[in-house]
Amino acid sequence: MTDRAPFDTNVLTLTRFVMEEGRRARGTGEFTQLLNSLCTAVKAISSAVRKAGIASLYGIAGSTNVTGDQVKKLDILSNDLVINMLKSSFSTCVIVSEENKNAIIVEPDKRGKYIVCMDPLDGSSNIDCLVSIGTIFSIYRKTSTDEPSEKDALQSGRNIVAAGYAVYGSATMLVLATASGVNCFMLDPAIGEFILVDKDVKIKKKGNIYSLNEGYAKYFDPAVTEYIKKKKFPEDGTSPYSARYIGSMVADVHRTLVYGGIFLYPANSKSPKGKGKYVVCFDPLDGSSNIDCLAPIGTIFAIYKKATEDEPSETDALQPGRNIVAAGYALYGSATLVALSTGQGVDCFMLDPALGEFILVDKDVKIKKKGKTYSLNEGYAKYFDPAMTEYLQKKKFPEDGSSPYGARYVGSMVADVHRTLMYGGIFMYPANQKSPKGKLRLLYECNPMAFIMEQAGGMATTGTEPVLDVKPESLHQRVPLILGSPDDVQEYLACVQKHQKSS
Repeated sequence: MTDRAPFDTNVLTLTRFVMEEGRRARGTGEFTQLLNSLCTAVKAISSAVRKAGIASLYGIAGSTNVTGDQVKKLDILSNDLVINMLKSSFSTCVIVSEENKNAIIVEPDKRGKYIVCMDPLDGSSNIDCLVSIGTIFSIYRKTSTDEPSEKDALQSGRNIVAAGYAVYGSATMLVLATASGVNCFMLDPAIGEFILVDKDVKIKKKGNIYSLNEGYAKYFDPAVTEYIKKKKFPEDGTSPYSARYIGSMVADVHRTLVYGGIFLYPANSKSPKGKGKYVVCFDPLDGSSNIDCLAPIGTIFAIYKKATEDEPSETDALQPGRNIVAAGYALYGSATLVALSTGQGVDCFMLDPALGEFILVDKDVKIKKKGKTYSLNEGYAKYFDPAMTEYLQKKKFPEDGSSPYGARYVGSMVADVHRTLMYGGIFMYPANQKSPKGKLRLLYECNPMAFIMEQAGGMATTGTEPVLDVKPESLHQRVPLILGSPDDVQEYLACVQKHQKSS
Protein backbone atom coordinates (compact mmCIF):
# COMPACT_ATOMS: atom_id res chain seq x y z
CA MET A 1 0.00 0.00 0.00
CA THR A 2 1.08 3.60 -0.50
CA ASP A 3 0.75 6.36 2.07
CA ARG A 4 -1.03 8.60 -0.44
CA ALA A 5 -4.72 8.04 -1.10
CA PRO A 6 -5.81 7.91 -4.78
CA PHE A 7 -8.13 10.86 -4.14
CA ASP A 8 -7.30 13.90 -2.01
CA THR A 9 -10.04 14.24 0.61
CA ASN A 10 -8.69 17.58 1.87
CA VAL A 11 -8.42 19.36 -1.47
CA LEU A 12 -7.73 23.10 -1.25
CA THR A 13 -9.87 24.82 -3.85
CA LEU A 14 -9.71 28.50 -4.73
CA THR A 15 -13.13 28.99 -3.12
CA ARG A 16 -11.94 27.41 0.12
CA PHE A 17 -8.66 29.36 0.02
CA VAL A 18 -10.44 32.70 -0.36
CA MET A 19 -12.96 31.87 2.37
CA GLU A 20 -10.19 30.93 4.81
CA GLU A 21 -8.25 34.12 3.98
CA GLY A 22 -11.39 36.18 4.51
CA ARG A 23 -12.05 34.51 7.82
CA ARG A 24 -8.54 35.30 9.02
CA ALA A 25 -8.97 38.92 7.93
CA ARG A 26 -12.39 39.07 9.66
CA GLY A 27 -13.92 40.33 6.42
CA THR A 28 -17.58 40.76 5.53
CA GLY A 29 -17.53 38.10 2.80
CA GLU A 30 -17.99 40.65 0.00
CA PHE A 31 -14.47 40.09 -1.34
CA THR A 32 -15.07 36.32 -1.32
CA GLN A 33 -18.24 36.82 -3.35
CA LEU A 34 -16.30 38.93 -5.85
CA LEU A 35 -13.54 36.38 -6.39
CA ASN A 36 -16.00 33.50 -6.64
CA SER A 37 -17.86 35.37 -9.36
CA LEU A 38 -14.61 36.05 -11.21
CA CYS A 39 -13.78 32.34 -10.99
CA THR A 40 -17.12 31.44 -12.50
CA ALA A 41 -16.51 33.86 -15.39
CA VAL A 42 -13.04 32.38 -15.97
CA LYS A 43 -14.48 28.85 -16.06
CA ALA A 44 -17.07 29.93 -18.61
CA ILE A 45 -14.43 31.69 -20.76
CA SER A 46 -12.21 28.61 -20.55
CA SER A 47 -15.09 26.48 -21.82
CA ALA A 48 -15.81 28.96 -24.63
CA VAL A 49 -12.15 29.05 -25.68
CA ARG A 50 -12.07 25.23 -25.88
CA LYS A 51 -15.22 25.21 -28.03
CA ALA A 52 -14.43 28.30 -30.11
CA GLY A 53 -13.70 26.45 -33.33
CA ILE A 54 -16.74 24.23 -33.05
CA ALA A 55 -19.08 27.09 -32.06
CA SER A 56 -17.79 29.41 -34.83
CA LEU A 57 -16.41 31.93 -32.33
CA TYR A 58 -13.20 32.53 -34.26
CA GLY A 59 -12.76 35.61 -36.42
CA ILE A 60 -13.25 39.35 -36.17
CA ALA A 61 -16.47 40.87 -34.86
CA GLY A 62 -16.07 43.89 -37.13
CA SER A 63 -15.01 46.66 -34.72
CA THR A 64 -12.09 47.96 -32.68
CA ASN A 65 -11.85 48.48 -28.93
CA VAL A 66 -10.74 51.61 -27.04
CA THR A 67 -7.07 50.72 -27.45
CA GLY A 68 -7.43 50.37 -31.22
CA ASP A 69 -7.23 46.56 -31.36
CA GLN A 70 -9.54 44.56 -33.61
CA VAL A 71 -12.32 42.95 -31.60
CA LYS A 72 -12.77 39.20 -32.00
CA LYS A 73 -16.03 37.37 -31.35
CA LEU A 74 -14.55 35.76 -28.23
CA ASP A 75 -13.58 39.24 -26.94
CA ILE A 76 -17.23 40.26 -26.87
CA LEU A 77 -18.37 37.02 -25.26
CA SER A 78 -15.63 37.16 -22.60
CA ASN A 79 -16.32 40.80 -21.82
CA ASP A 80 -20.04 40.16 -21.35
CA LEU A 81 -19.37 37.11 -19.19
CA VAL A 82 -17.05 38.92 -16.78
CA ILE A 83 -19.22 42.06 -16.54
CA ASN A 84 -22.41 40.10 -15.89
CA MET A 85 -20.78 37.89 -13.26
CA LEU A 86 -19.22 40.88 -11.49
CA LYS A 87 -22.52 42.75 -11.41
CA SER A 88 -24.33 39.71 -10.01
CA SER A 89 -21.78 39.36 -7.20
CA PHE A 90 -23.24 42.45 -5.45
CA SER A 91 -19.67 43.42 -4.57
CA THR A 92 -18.63 45.90 -7.29
CA CYS A 93 -19.56 49.51 -8.02
CA VAL A 94 -17.29 50.37 -10.98
CA ILE A 95 -15.98 48.08 -13.73
CA VAL A 96 -13.33 49.17 -16.24
CA SER A 97 -12.75 46.96 -19.28
CA GLU A 98 -10.37 47.27 -22.21
CA GLU A 99 -13.37 46.63 -24.44
CA ASN A 100 -15.47 49.55 -23.16
CA LYS A 101 -14.72 53.22 -23.78
CA ASN A 102 -16.30 54.36 -20.51
CA ALA A 103 -16.34 52.87 -17.05
CA ILE A 104 -19.39 50.75 -16.23
CA ILE A 105 -21.25 52.04 -13.19
CA VAL A 106 -23.08 49.18 -11.48
CA GLU A 107 -26.79 49.65 -10.79
CA PRO A 108 -27.53 50.96 -7.25
CA ASP A 109 -29.31 47.79 -6.12
CA LYS A 110 -26.31 45.63 -7.08
CA ARG A 111 -23.47 47.80 -5.80
CA GLY A 112 -20.66 46.81 -3.48
CA LYS A 113 -17.44 48.52 -2.42
CA TYR A 114 -14.96 47.19 -4.98
CA ILE A 115 -13.67 48.42 -8.34
CA VAL A 116 -12.45 45.95 -10.96
CA CYS A 117 -10.20 46.87 -13.90
CA MET A 118 -9.73 44.09 -16.44
CA ASP A 119 -8.74 42.88 -19.86
CA PRO A 120 -11.29 40.11 -20.41
CA LEU A 121 -9.32 38.35 -23.14
CA ASP A 122 -5.67 39.36 -23.44
CA GLY A 123 -3.84 38.15 -26.54
CA SER A 124 -7.06 37.74 -28.48
CA SER A 125 -5.21 38.38 -31.75
CA ASN A 126 -3.81 34.87 -31.18
CA ILE A 127 -7.18 33.16 -30.72
CA ASP A 128 -7.40 31.70 -34.19
CA CYS A 129 -3.97 30.03 -34.04
CA LEU A 130 -4.67 28.35 -30.66
CA VAL A 131 -1.78 29.82 -28.64
CA SER A 132 -2.25 30.63 -24.96
CA ILE A 133 -4.45 33.62 -24.14
CA GLY A 134 -5.77 34.96 -20.85
CA THR A 135 -7.81 37.24 -18.60
CA ILE A 136 -6.17 39.95 -16.46
CA PHE A 137 -7.77 41.76 -13.52
CA SER A 138 -7.00 44.08 -10.62
CA ILE A 139 -9.28 44.90 -7.70
CA TYR A 140 -9.39 48.17 -5.75
CA ARG A 141 -11.51 49.34 -2.85
CA LYS A 142 -13.67 52.43 -3.35
CA THR A 143 -12.07 55.20 -1.29
CA SER A 144 -14.77 57.86 -1.35
CA THR A 145 -18.35 58.06 -0.14
CA ASP A 146 -19.50 59.88 -3.30
CA GLU A 147 -21.61 58.30 -6.02
CA PRO A 148 -19.48 55.79 -7.97
CA SER A 149 -17.80 57.26 -11.04
CA GLU A 150 -14.92 56.61 -13.43
CA LYS A 151 -12.64 58.59 -11.12
CA ASP A 152 -12.89 55.83 -8.50
CA ALA A 153 -10.81 53.64 -10.79
CA LEU A 154 -8.02 56.20 -11.15
CA GLN A 155 -5.96 54.87 -8.27
CA SER A 156 -2.28 54.03 -8.02
CA GLY A 157 -1.37 50.38 -8.39
CA ARG A 158 -0.18 50.53 -4.78
CA ASN A 159 -3.86 50.58 -3.80
CA ILE A 160 -4.61 47.20 -5.36
CA VAL A 161 -6.14 44.77 -2.85
CA ALA A 162 -5.89 41.78 -5.19
CA ALA A 163 -4.84 41.09 -8.77
CA GLY A 164 -4.41 38.12 -10.99
CA TYR A 165 -4.74 36.48 -14.36
CA ALA A 166 -6.10 33.33 -15.92
CA VAL A 167 -4.14 31.46 -18.60
CA TYR A 168 -6.07 29.42 -21.16
CA GLY A 169 -3.38 27.12 -22.53
CA SER A 170 -2.79 23.38 -22.45
CA ALA A 171 -4.62 23.68 -19.13
CA THR A 172 -6.44 26.55 -17.44
CA MET A 173 -4.67 28.18 -14.52
CA LEU A 174 -5.66 31.13 -12.33
CA VAL A 175 -2.86 33.06 -10.63
CA LEU A 176 -4.02 35.19 -7.70
CA ALA A 177 -2.03 37.77 -5.74
CA THR A 178 -3.37 38.95 -2.38
CA ALA A 179 -1.78 40.00 0.90
CA SER A 180 -0.88 36.30 1.26
CA GLY A 181 1.44 36.37 -1.74
CA VAL A 182 1.01 34.74 -5.14
CA ASN A 183 -0.79 31.41 -5.43
CA CYS A 184 -1.55 29.31 -8.52
CA PHE A 185 -4.72 27.29 -8.99
CA MET A 186 -5.30 24.75 -11.79
CA LEU A 187 -8.79 24.10 -13.12
CA ASP A 188 -9.81 20.47 -12.70
CA PRO A 189 -12.49 19.95 -15.39
CA ALA A 190 -13.69 16.78 -13.66
CA ILE A 191 -14.95 18.65 -10.59
CA GLY A 192 -15.15 22.16 -12.07
CA GLU A 193 -12.94 23.67 -9.38
CA PHE A 194 -9.63 25.50 -9.23
CA ILE A 195 -7.17 23.48 -7.12
CA LEU A 196 -4.13 24.99 -5.38
CA VAL A 197 -1.02 23.64 -7.12
CA ASP A 198 1.65 26.23 -6.27
CA LYS A 199 1.61 28.12 -2.97
CA ASP A 200 3.43 31.40 -2.26
CA VAL A 201 5.22 31.50 -5.61
CA LYS A 202 8.53 33.41 -5.74
CA ILE A 203 10.29 34.37 -8.96
CA LYS A 204 13.96 33.47 -9.39
CA LYS A 205 16.41 36.22 -8.57
CA LYS A 206 17.89 35.80 -12.07
CA GLY A 207 16.62 33.87 -15.06
CA ASN A 208 17.99 32.85 -18.45
CA ILE A 209 15.16 33.85 -20.81
CA TYR A 210 14.19 37.20 -22.30
CA SER A 211 10.79 37.86 -23.86
CA LEU A 212 10.47 40.70 -26.39
CA ASN A 213 9.10 41.35 -29.88
CA GLU A 214 12.43 41.59 -31.71
CA GLY A 215 10.60 42.29 -34.96
CA TYR A 216 10.53 45.91 -33.75
CA ALA A 217 14.34 46.05 -33.41
CA LYS A 218 14.60 48.99 -35.84
CA TYR A 219 12.50 51.06 -33.40
CA PHE A 220 14.40 50.17 -30.18
CA ASP A 221 16.19 52.89 -28.25
CA PRO A 222 19.94 52.42 -27.58
CA ALA A 223 19.40 51.10 -24.03
CA VAL A 224 17.17 48.20 -25.16
CA THR A 225 19.47 47.44 -28.09
CA GLU A 226 22.49 47.27 -25.79
CA TYR A 227 20.64 45.19 -23.19
CA ILE A 228 19.53 42.60 -25.76
CA LYS A 229 23.05 42.43 -27.22
CA LYS A 230 24.39 41.63 -23.73
CA LYS A 231 21.85 38.82 -23.39
CA LYS A 232 22.88 37.32 -26.76
CA PHE A 233 26.63 37.91 -26.48
CA PRO A 234 27.51 37.88 -22.74
CA GLU A 235 30.76 39.70 -22.10
CA ASP A 236 31.64 37.41 -19.17
CA GLY A 237 31.60 34.25 -21.29
CA THR A 238 28.44 32.80 -19.72
CA SER A 239 25.70 31.15 -21.75
CA PRO A 240 23.44 33.50 -23.70
CA TYR A 241 19.83 33.96 -22.74
CA SER A 242 17.15 32.11 -24.71
CA ALA A 243 14.51 34.12 -26.55
CA ARG A 244 10.82 33.31 -26.07
CA TYR A 245 7.94 35.46 -27.27
CA ILE A 246 4.37 34.23 -27.69
CA GLY A 247 2.86 37.68 -28.19
CA SER A 248 0.17 37.05 -25.60
CA MET A 249 1.05 39.04 -22.47
CA VAL A 250 -0.49 36.60 -19.99
CA ALA A 251 1.39 33.67 -21.49
CA ASP A 252 4.72 35.51 -21.66
CA VAL A 253 4.43 36.94 -18.14
CA HIS A 254 3.38 33.57 -16.70
CA ARG A 255 6.43 31.88 -18.20
CA THR A 256 8.61 34.66 -16.77
CA LEU A 257 7.05 34.17 -13.32
CA VAL A 258 7.57 30.39 -13.37
CA TYR A 259 11.03 30.20 -14.98
CA GLY A 260 12.49 33.62 -14.20
CA GLY A 261 13.96 36.03 -16.70
CA ILE A 262 12.59 39.27 -18.10
CA PHE A 263 9.56 40.42 -20.12
CA LEU A 264 9.91 43.68 -22.06
CA TYR A 265 7.42 45.85 -23.93
CA PRO A 266 9.33 49.14 -23.90
CA ALA A 267 8.55 52.49 -25.44
CA ASN A 268 10.20 52.86 -28.83
CA SER A 269 10.37 55.28 -31.76
CA LYS A 270 7.14 53.83 -33.18
CA SER A 271 5.29 53.97 -29.85
CA PRO A 272 7.24 56.57 -27.82
CA LYS A 273 4.86 56.23 -24.89
CA GLY A 274 4.66 52.44 -25.12
CA LYS A 275 1.22 50.99 -25.69
CA GLY A 276 -0.26 52.97 -22.84
CA LYS A 277 -3.11 55.46 -23.10
CA TYR A 278 -1.96 58.26 -20.80
CA VAL A 279 -0.19 61.56 -21.41
CA VAL A 280 2.11 62.94 -18.70
CA CYS A 281 3.27 66.57 -18.49
CA PHE A 282 5.84 67.30 -15.81
CA ASP A 283 8.49 69.59 -14.43
CA PRO A 284 11.10 67.12 -13.14
CA LEU A 285 12.82 69.59 -10.83
CA ASP A 286 10.95 72.78 -10.09
CA GLY A 287 12.97 75.48 -8.32
CA SER A 288 16.27 74.02 -9.49
CA SER A 289 17.91 77.47 -9.27
CA ASN A 290 17.68 76.97 -5.50
CA ILE A 291 19.55 73.65 -5.41
CA ASP A 292 22.90 75.07 -4.38
CA CYS A 293 21.48 76.95 -1.39
CA LEU A 294 19.50 73.89 -0.15
CA ALA A 295 16.08 75.54 -0.38
CA PRO A 296 13.09 73.20 -0.88
CA ILE A 297 12.55 72.10 -4.49
CA GLY A 298 10.11 69.71 -6.12
CA THR A 299 8.60 67.73 -8.98
CA ILE A 300 5.24 68.63 -10.58
CA PHE A 301 3.13 66.40 -12.83
CA ALA A 302 -0.24 66.20 -14.56
CA ILE A 303 -1.75 63.09 -16.17
CA TYR A 304 -4.22 63.19 -19.03
CA LYS A 305 -5.90 60.39 -20.97
CA LYS A 306 -5.00 60.19 -24.66
CA ALA A 307 -8.07 61.52 -26.45
CA THR A 308 -7.56 60.00 -29.92
CA GLU A 309 -6.72 56.62 -31.42
CA ASP A 310 -4.10 58.16 -33.71
CA GLU A 311 -0.37 57.63 -33.30
CA PRO A 312 0.82 59.59 -30.24
CA SER A 313 1.90 63.14 -31.03
CA GLU A 314 2.55 66.49 -29.39
CA THR A 315 -1.10 67.49 -29.85
CA ASP A 316 -2.17 64.77 -27.38
CA ALA A 317 -0.67 66.93 -24.64
CA LEU A 318 -2.47 70.12 -25.67
CA GLN A 319 -5.51 69.52 -23.51
CA PRO A 320 -7.11 71.97 -21.07
CA GLY A 321 -6.54 71.31 -17.38
CA ARG A 322 -10.19 70.25 -17.01
CA ASN A 323 -9.18 66.99 -18.71
CA ILE A 324 -6.63 66.09 -16.04
CA VAL A 325 -7.28 62.67 -14.49
CA ALA A 326 -4.59 62.99 -11.81
CA ALA A 327 -2.02 65.56 -10.75
CA GLY A 328 0.37 66.20 -7.94
CA TYR A 329 3.75 67.31 -6.78
CA ALA A 330 6.66 66.05 -4.72
CA LEU A 331 8.34 68.43 -2.28
CA TYR A 332 11.97 67.79 -1.32
CA GLY A 333 12.41 69.83 1.84
CA SER A 334 13.14 68.92 5.47
CA ALA A 335 11.19 65.78 4.55
CA THR A 336 9.89 64.40 1.24
CA LEU A 337 6.17 64.67 0.63
CA VAL A 338 3.88 63.86 -2.30
CA ALA A 339 0.55 65.67 -2.69
CA LEU A 340 -1.75 63.76 -5.03
CA SER A 341 -5.22 64.25 -6.46
CA THR A 342 -7.12 61.82 -8.68
CA GLY A 343 -10.15 64.08 -8.82
CA GLN A 344 -11.49 63.08 -5.42
CA GLY A 345 -9.77 65.61 -3.23
CA VAL A 346 -6.13 65.98 -2.25
CA ASP A 347 -4.12 63.54 -0.15
CA CYS A 348 -0.58 64.00 1.18
CA PHE A 349 1.94 61.18 1.62
CA MET A 350 5.20 61.48 3.57
CA LEU A 351 8.22 59.38 2.64
CA ASP A 352 9.34 57.11 5.48
CA PRO A 353 13.04 56.45 4.72
CA ALA A 354 13.08 53.41 7.02
CA LEU A 355 10.31 51.68 5.05
CA GLY A 356 11.05 53.21 1.67
CA GLU A 357 7.32 53.91 1.31
CA PHE A 358 5.08 56.99 1.15
CA ILE A 359 2.67 57.00 4.12
CA LEU A 360 -0.68 58.82 4.09
CA VAL A 361 -0.39 61.70 6.56
CA ASP A 362 -3.14 64.12 5.45
CA LYS A 363 -6.36 62.87 3.90
CA ASP A 364 -8.75 65.03 1.86
CA VAL A 365 -6.84 68.26 2.50
CA LYS A 366 -8.92 71.46 2.34
CA ILE A 367 -7.43 74.94 2.08
CA LYS A 368 -8.64 77.64 4.47
CA LYS A 369 -11.31 79.92 3.05
CA LYS A 370 -9.06 82.90 3.87
CA GLY A 371 -5.44 83.02 4.90
CA LYS A 372 -3.04 85.60 6.29
CA THR A 373 0.01 85.18 4.03
CA TYR A 374 0.79 86.34 0.50
CA SER A 375 3.55 84.85 -1.64
CA LEU A 376 5.06 86.95 -4.44
CA ASN A 377 8.41 88.14 -5.76
CA GLU A 378 8.18 91.76 -4.64
CA GLY A 379 11.58 92.48 -6.20
CA TYR A 380 9.62 92.98 -9.43
CA ALA A 381 7.42 95.71 -7.91
CA LYS A 382 8.47 98.24 -10.58
CA TYR A 383 6.86 95.97 -13.22
CA PHE A 384 3.53 95.37 -11.40
CA ASP A 385 0.28 96.57 -12.92
CA PRO A 386 -1.99 98.91 -10.87
CA ALA A 387 -4.30 96.07 -9.77
CA MET A 388 -1.44 94.11 -8.22
CA THR A 389 0.04 97.23 -6.62
CA GLU A 390 -3.32 98.10 -5.04
CA TYR A 391 -3.91 94.54 -3.84
CA LEU A 392 -0.53 94.42 -2.10
CA GLN A 393 -1.18 97.80 -0.50
CA LYS A 394 -4.39 96.39 1.01
CA LYS A 395 -2.51 93.37 2.38
CA LYS A 396 0.17 95.55 3.98
CA PHE A 397 -2.06 98.38 5.16
CA PRO A 398 -5.53 96.90 5.78
CA GLU A 399 -8.23 99.56 5.61
CA ASP A 400 -10.36 97.76 8.21
CA GLY A 401 -7.66 97.95 10.89
CA SER A 402 -6.98 94.19 10.88
CA SER A 403 -3.48 92.74 11.03
CA PRO A 404 -1.44 92.93 7.83
CA TYR A 405 -0.65 89.77 5.88
CA GLY A 406 2.74 88.15 6.31
CA ALA A 407 5.01 87.91 3.27
CA ARG A 408 6.59 84.55 2.40
CA TYR A 409 8.44 83.74 -0.80
CA VAL A 410 10.86 80.84 -1.23
CA GLY A 411 11.13 81.25 -5.00
CA SER A 412 10.48 77.55 -5.53
CA MET A 413 6.93 77.12 -6.80
CA VAL A 414 6.30 73.74 -5.14
CA ALA A 415 7.43 75.05 -1.76
CA ASP A 416 5.39 78.27 -1.99
CA VAL A 417 2.24 76.54 -3.26
CA HIS A 418 2.48 73.80 -0.62
CA ARG A 419 2.73 76.38 2.15
CA THR A 420 -0.30 78.16 0.67
CA LEU A 421 -2.23 74.88 0.59
CA MET A 422 -1.37 74.07 4.20
CA TYR A 423 -1.81 77.51 5.81
CA GLY A 424 -4.09 79.34 3.39
CA GLY A 425 -3.44 82.67 1.71
CA ILE A 426 -2.46 83.48 -1.85
CA PHE A 427 0.39 82.65 -4.26
CA MET A 428 0.93 85.03 -7.17
CA TYR A 429 3.03 84.98 -10.30
CA PRO A 430 1.12 87.55 -12.37
CA ALA A 431 1.72 88.97 -15.79
CA ASN A 432 3.73 92.19 -15.62
CA GLN A 433 5.60 94.61 -17.85
CA LYS A 434 8.63 92.32 -17.95
CA SER A 435 6.62 89.10 -18.59
CA PRO A 436 3.31 90.22 -20.17
CA LYS A 437 2.18 86.59 -20.66
CA GLY A 438 3.36 85.43 -17.27
CA LYS A 439 6.38 83.26 -16.63
CA LEU A 440 5.11 79.89 -15.40
CA ARG A 441 4.34 77.13 -17.91
CA LEU A 442 0.71 76.12 -18.33
CA LEU A 443 0.93 72.37 -19.01
CA TYR A 444 3.36 71.20 -16.37
CA GLU A 445 3.36 73.93 -13.71
CA CYS A 446 0.11 75.91 -13.68
CA ASN A 447 -2.40 73.22 -14.63
CA PRO A 448 -1.26 70.60 -12.07
CA MET A 449 -1.16 73.16 -9.27
CA ALA A 450 -4.52 74.63 -10.29
CA PHE A 451 -6.05 71.13 -10.29
CA ILE A 452 -4.67 70.44 -6.80
CA MET A 453 -5.87 73.81 -5.52
CA GLU A 454 -9.41 73.43 -6.87
CA GLN A 455 -9.64 69.89 -5.50
CA ALA A 456 -8.72 71.33 -2.09
CA GLY A 457 -11.49 73.94 -2.30
CA GLY A 458 -9.30 76.80 -3.48
CA MET A 459 -9.17 78.86 -6.67
CA ALA A 460 -6.64 79.27 -9.47
CA THR A 461 -6.90 82.02 -12.08
CA THR A 462 -4.85 83.78 -14.74
CA GLY A 463 -6.53 87.01 -13.68
CA THR A 464 -8.99 86.77 -16.56
CA GLU A 465 -10.17 83.13 -16.50
CA PRO A 466 -9.77 79.92 -14.47
CA VAL A 467 -6.43 78.31 -15.25
CA LEU A 468 -8.01 74.93 -15.96
CA ASP A 469 -10.15 76.45 -18.72
CA VAL A 470 -7.22 77.77 -20.75
CA LYS A 471 -6.89 75.96 -24.09
CA PRO A 472 -3.19 75.21 -24.66
CA GLU A 473 -1.65 76.34 -27.94
CA SER A 474 1.92 75.12 -27.42
CA LEU A 475 3.84 72.76 -25.12
CA HIS A 476 5.75 75.48 -23.28
CA GLN A 477 3.05 78.14 -23.23
CA ARG A 478 3.28 80.59 -20.33
CA VAL A 479 0.34 82.05 -18.41
CA PRO A 480 -0.11 84.25 -15.32
CA LEU A 481 -1.00 82.33 -12.15
CA ILE A 482 -2.79 83.42 -8.98
CA LEU A 483 -4.02 80.67 -6.67
CA GLY A 484 -4.94 80.01 -3.06
CA SER A 485 -7.76 80.54 -0.58
CA PRO A 486 -11.02 81.46 -2.35
CA ASP A 487 -11.64 84.68 -0.42
CA ASP A 488 -8.11 85.91 -1.07
CA VAL A 489 -8.23 85.12 -4.79
CA GLN A 490 -11.67 86.76 -5.09
CA GLU A 491 -10.31 89.90 -3.43
CA TYR A 492 -7.47 90.01 -5.96
CA LEU A 493 -9.93 89.55 -8.85
CA ALA A 494 -12.03 92.42 -7.48
CA CYS A 495 -8.99 94.68 -7.81
CA VAL A 496 -8.42 93.48 -11.37
CA GLN A 497 -12.04 94.12 -12.34
CA LYS A 498 -11.98 97.56 -10.73
CA HIS A 499 -9.00 98.65 -12.82
CA GLN A 500 -10.40 97.08 -16.00
CA LYS A 501 -13.54 99.25 -15.63
CA SER A 502 -11.57 102.42 -15.00
CA SER A 503 -9.23 101.93 -17.94
